[in-house]
Amino acid sequence: MRLPIDENLSPKLVAILSRIYKNTSHVRDFDLTSASDPVVWAHAAKQGVTKDAGFHHRSVLYGHPPK
Repeated sequence: MRLPIDENLSPKLVAILSRIYKNTSHVRDFDLTSASDPVVWAHAAKQGVTKDAGFHHRSVLYGHPPK
């Protein structure tokens, strides 16, 4: 399972969660810090799952990223 972490969450979570989810990463790892939600959304669609209120609203409007 891929677990990308959005910039509204601490990058410190990567070290903690990577013990359980090997593919944990933070948006800064992909040079997406301060990127717009649509850009991060497109990246998440390619990479996996994310947690962000803005993404919840987008998923209601546009559907979830493909798995």
